[in-house]
Parts: sequence; structure tokens; C-alpha cells
Amino acid sequence: MERRLLALLLLSLFEIGSLPARAQEPEIIHLPQQPVQAPAPPRAPATRRTPVNVPEVLGELWFRRKSLLDKGDTAAAERQVALMRDIVRREGIFSADDLSGAFLADGNRALERGSVSRALQSFHLAKEFAPDRPGASFAVARALWSGERDFGGSLSYVFEGLRIVFKNPATRVGTLGNSLAILLAGSLLAAVLWCITAALRTARLAQHDLYEGRKRSLSNNAAQVIAWAIWLLPALLWLIGPWALVYWLAFAFVYMKRSERIVSVLACVVFLLSVPLLGWITRESKVTTDPAVRLLLESARGGIDPERVAALEQMAGSHPGEPVYRFLLAQGYHANGSIEAALQEYRQVQDEDRTNAAAWINSGNIFFATGQYAQAAEEYRRAIQADPKSALAYYNLHLALQGALHLEEADAAFRQARSLDNDLITSILSAGGGEDAKDPVDAHYSGKDLLKVVQRRDGSVASGMRAGDWLHPLPLAGALGLIACAVLAWGADGWGLGRAQRCAKCGRPFCRRCQVGMRREEGYCTACRHYYLLRDPVPPRAREERERLAASHSRWQWIARRLVSLILPGSGQIQGGRSFFGAALLWATCVSVAMLMLSGKLLAAPQIALLHSPLLTRGAPVVVIALSWLIGNTAAFETAERR
Repeated sequence: MERRLLALLLLSLFEIGSLPARAQEPEIIHLPQQPVQAPAPPRAPATRRTPVNVPEVLGELWFRRKSLLDKGDTAAAERQVALMRDIVRREGIFSADDLSGAFLADGNRALERGSVSRALQSFHLAKEFAPDRPGASFAVARALWSGERDFGGSLSYVFEGLRIVFKNPATRVGTLGNSLAILLAGSLLAAVLWCITAALRTARLAQHDLYEGRKRSLSNNAAQVIAWAIWLLPALLWLIGPWALVYWLAFAFVYMKRSERIVSVLACVVFLLSVPLLGWITRESKVTTDPAVRLLLESARGGIDPERVAALEQMAGSHPGEPVYRFLLAQGYHANGSIEAALQEYRQVQDEDRTNAAAWINSGNIFFATGQYAQAAEEYRRAIQADPKSALAYYNLHLALQGALHLEEADAAFRQARSLDNDLITSILSAGGGEDAKDPVDAHYSGKDLLKVVQRRDGSVASGMRAGDWLHPLPLAGALGLIACAVLAWGADGWGLGRAQRCAKCGRPFCRRCQVGMRREEGYCTACRHYYLLRDPVPPRAREERERLAASHSRWQWIARRLVSLILPGSGQIQGGRSFFGAALLWATCVSVAMLMLSGKLLAAPQIALLHSPLLTRGAPVVVIALSWLIGNTAAFETAERR
């Protein structure tokens, strides 16, 4: 008895002596006779999640918030938003698109009424409930610019919206597909017009060189016929379309200056790439518009409807070797309250793929929800073994260890999660409702991962360009055009091409063979050189004829440039030698015309209403066409040196 009292006295003295050091550790509780278990009661059983009509509940809360805001009760309206957040978090919904669209519509109406503050609040809520949809970011940019004239803030949200566009597979394919389709159609039209313009400009020059090369062995009339027959060879052989265009472009290439040759090469590149790029757009859009793929993408966003579970069951049964389908099916079971079925599907995924960390994380969440913290921690450790860089697994392990009162290990897991992905942990904590209401976070597949699975599964849907696309006549013509331009540029002098030039006064073609001993760079034919440069005495009749030819050439040249510029802005500058400037105006006009012609026929991107508004699809092209026409008809056709 005395020994027992002595031991109790020593134990009390020890505890009193260590009291100041333990004052900083209030979480340590002395429960020597109780089992190691969380002081709070265990969580509700797995059947606590009963299937509810989430869109209907969220819609009711949204209308209630709108009514409260109209009455001026902002505090009660904020409570409705808090309830929405709680429902979305509890149901595992990663993106509530319908709710986000409702907030977006409310913000647009508020902006039209002039209430910028309420519009911004609604737009930010739309961003919160659908973070992977870019429409809200563009709406915030519009509100900041139109309501507050905040150019910097507006521009930042525009860039944020573009970043979301390229991150989301559905919007990325739709937006890039539409943009590439418009650019391809406009560039192809501009390339065709450039080839025609170049052919008409140099037709007489090419015919002159062909004639000069054959008149030595043939009569003048026969040489003229043969020269025109060679130039018109594609039409005589019924080679229409791109073959005739690149044939004439190759002939014109040897008479062009450097800037014009660059544009010609770009035209051939457009012919070469148009069909393969269009095929790539078609295949990519086919993936994201396929109903089965869209079902997978929507299922990965969380909150799966009960009607989708049957479709996922069928897809999982038809693809036994692909664990992603069973993973999404398990998420569907869990979201609709079938906890045992969800755990069974996760186990099958883990058996098929032992490195699937997401399946171990979600199965651990199931055990965590039933209060089995030790088993949940073991599941999270298996996830860490599968993916040592998973910050989400470490964070959930931290929660499970806290529930099991292993506080030092929990703190170590939390620090490791922070070190791996601090931004993710911060976002989880900010959306988790505070320190007293922390739940583990489910892992899920991203849209990019799902598209990779679909493309790997279906060999007919490849993400790259097919070899058959390059065998289309248009890319073949582009490739042969590039080769022909290079060959003729290399051997033109030996074949008697590229020697002719047009007289600056009368416009007639001439070459060195026509005027031996004269300098070519003067740019005048023999008659005009003697009359305008050397000032040789000529008979009055010949003087009148030469002046009449020069005046007629100048007049018809001005009329032709003015007419083509009225029809096609930039064509007058191309005819006058301002090749880059004229080609840029022509290309802008052609792209705008293609946008008008394709309006309503493009790939659907319903998440971005701005990209389908009449202001962008019809108003912007009309403005660009008008500006191009105005610039093309008011700017000079020639450079100052040539004038």
C-alpha cells in the first residue's frame, strides 16, 4: 500500500513539473482507460446520401436568393449561396453548369440595368460554381470595362478566360476548331486569288520569253501559238483547280521580287496544309461531340444523375480492360448513395491497375465517411505508394490521422501535402468551410485524361494527321507547287524564262534579246528609251503614237487597279508592287468573308456565348471588311520610288 501511494505521489509530481511544457499542446487528452477513438461521434452510415434532385434544389435556392436580393436582404441571400456551396460540396459536384449559367444570366440582366456591383457578384459566383467554364471570366471582363473602365482588370480576365478555354477539352476543341476553320477557309480563298492575280500579271511576260525561245526554229505565228499553248497547258489538258493555279504560279514565280516570292510560298503552304488540318479538326471535334464521350466528360465533373449510371454500367461492361469506366461508375454509385457498390467498383479498379492512386483515395474517403479512420489511413497510404507526389492523398491522410488521434503523423502528412502542392491545399481549405468542417476530397479524372483514353481506345480516332489526308489533290498540288517554284527559280535562266520585264511607259514586255547592249535596269523598251531618256529626234507621227501608247497604258493601268481594288481590297496594291501590304489587306478581307459565310455552321461551343454572339460573328467581320476596303481604296497603289 505504501509503495502504491509513493508511486502515485511521484507520478503527480512529474505531471506538475511538466505542466508548463504541455501548456502549448492542448490537443493531448489523458484517456488511459478509453480506446483510441475520436471524441466526436462517428459519422453517419453510408446510406446517409440519399439520391436528391440536385438541380431542382439548387434552382430553388437560386430563386430564393434572387427574391431576397430584390427585397434588399443581402445577408439572407448570402446564406442561400452558402447552402448552395454546401450542397455542391456534399454531392461531390466539381462544376455546376446549370447554376453557373443562371448566375451568368442574372449578371447580364443586372449589367443591362446598370447595376455593375450586382453583375460582378453574380459573375464571380458563376466562376465559383463552374471554374472550368470561360464564359464567366469574359463576362467579368465585360463588366469591368463597360461599368468601371478598368482596362487592366478587364484584360486580365480576358486572358484568364482564354486560359480556361485552352485548358477545357470541349471548349478548346470547339474554339480552336472554329478559329482554324475560319483561318483555313479565308487563307485558302486568299491563296487562290493571289495565284490568279500573279498569273494575270505575268502572263504576257512568260509568253514573251516562251515566244523568244522558239522563234529561232519556228515562224513568228507558230512561235506565238506554241508559247500561248504552253502557258495554257493545264486548261488544254482539263487540269482545273489547284493544278492550274500552281502551274501558273510557278511560271509567275521567276518574274517576282523577293516579297512576292515569299507570299507565293505561303500560298503553296496553305494548299499543302489545308486538307490535313481540316481533317484533324474534324476528328478532334468528333471525339468531343460524340454522345458517349460527352457522357464521360460530364460524369467526370461530379454529381452524376441516376439516369447516367445505367449508361456507365454498359460502357464499363463493354470495356473490361479500361479502368476509367469503372472508376466513373464507382463515382456515380457513390454520388447516388450506393456506397457498397462504389467500394466494389473501386476494388476492381485497384485489382486491374495497382498504380491507380485516385481509386485508393476515393475508397479511403468511403471508409472515412463511416468513421473507420484507421482503414481510411491505410487506403491513403496505398495511394501514396501508387503516386508519391499526390498532395491530395497526403491531405486526406492528414484528416484520417487526425480522426484517429495520431496528431504528430497528421501534422507531418499535412506539411508534406503543402510542400507538394500548396495552391491545391490552399484552395481546398478556403472552400472547405473552416477548420471545424473538413472532409476528405475525392480524386477525379480530368477531361484531358479522358480524351487520351478515348483516343487510345479507338484507333480510328487519332489525334494527329492521317497519311491519307496528304494524298488529296489540294495538298499534292501545294507540294508540287513548292517544288516547281524552286526548280524554275533555279533553272529559269537556262530555259529562257525570267528575262522579260514590262516597260515602265508603254507596258509592253521586252527582254535583253530585244535590245542588245542596253541596261536592263532602266526599265524602258527600245522605243521608249530613245524617246524619253535619250531624247532622240523622231518624226511627229511616231512621237504622237508613242505618247498615245504611254497615256493609254497609264490610263488603263489606273482603271484596272481601281476596279480590282473596288472588288477585292488590296488587289490594286498587289498590281502596283506593294505586295505585302496588298496581300495583308486581301487576306484580312478573305478571312472576314469566310467568317460571315461560316456563321451558324461552325462547331458548337455553347459554354462561350460571346463567341456565338452576332456582334462577333457578323459585326466584327463587317467592320474588318469595311476598313480593308477603305484602306485599299485610299492608300497608294505604288511606292514613292516607282511613282
